[in-house]
Amino acid sequence: MIIIDTIHIREFNRSLSRLNVLHAMRQTLTDTAILAEAKAKTILKEEFVLRNNYTLNSVRMTKASTQRLESRVGSLQSYLDKQEQGGTKQGTDGAGANIATKASTGEGSGSGLRKGVVMPRNRMKKIQRLNPIALTNPDGTHFKSKKQAAFVAYKMLAKQRTPVVLDGLHMRFGAYAVINDKLQMVQDLSHYTIRVSRHQWLWPASLFAANNIERLYRVNIQRELDRVIK
Repeated sequence: MIIIDTIHIREFNRSLSRLNVLHAMRQTLTDTAILAEAKAKTILKEEFVLRNNYTLNSVRMTKASTQRLESRVGSLQSYLDKQEQGGTKQGTDGAGANIATKASTGEGSGSGLRKGVVMPRNRMKKIQRLNPIALTNPDGTHFKSKKQAAFVAYKMLAKQRTPVVLDGLHMRFGAYAVINDKLQMVQDLSHYTIRVSRHQWLWPASLFAANNIERLYRVNIQRELDRVIK
């Protein structure tokens, strides 16, 4: 006769009853969100022009809980949602949607993508958007050239620190200031609507994290097994 002692099997089953599968699931969801958050920030750093850490710091994650088996990743800033989905930026107060120029950061005039942070005095909240100053000759006639309009604007703004919105013939509608003894546009207001092309950063980060969720669950459930079976 063969006698099989099942005491070890019974002990093993009792140990499994202490296995906290819910904890493993909760931790897996949190780990997945952490992974997605890190990947999203990597994409932003590699594919976007970031002038400071403000954008990166806006990306946050929330942990899952036992009561709420759900973790989330996203940004606190609406402009990143517009980058993810695409859309339009529209002006207000009868002015165009503002586009900060290179001159607004002190990088100088010219085309190209600005890399610096807009100086506080050149931000739109510091500039009066309503009732822009219309440039005309003293007799009320319009200027005959851009050079003439620029000269009058320069004389008017030479001693003024805060930029002023100008609207005149031969000059693009925008906020101007005299910087380094030169009249420069710091905010372009000539486009009432600006199209924002879709540039996804959250979706690829989410896919990356989702592809690792099985691996993360295996790690967490193994930790639970190691805890209860000693």
